[in-house]
Amino acid sequence: MSDGITIRLTGMTGFGHHGVEEDERRFGQHFTVDLELELRGMDAARTDRLDDTVDYTALVALVGSAVEGEPVDLLERLGGIIAERVLEDDRVTRVAVTIAKPDLRLDHGGQASVIVRRSR
Repeated sequence: MSDGITIRLTGMTGFGHHGVEEDERRFGQHFTVDLELELRGMDAARTDRLDDTVDYTALVALVGSAVEGEPVDLLERLGGIIAERVLEDDRVTRVAVTIAKPDLRLDHGGQASVIVRRSR
């Protein structure tokens, strides 16, 4: 196994109009997103330079623009869009995107989330 760094950003929230139901599209709802990414190498651990890692602020903005952007039907697709954008940074080797609809209440008190994993 090669050396690397794992970064987790959790609890990011946004309001979007994703879903298959007409009311989800019309009224919108909140979404919660967690990211876990793996970076190739240990440069940032040695150099202490922002240029050697990913910018957390940029990742939060990326998630926000996807959640608040063009509506899609499925959480799976929204997660795929976010994963694709995260992997545009060549330093990222793997990403897991977890998306939940915290306001959605399923029968018997359950909640749903989707995890999309991508790697290069």
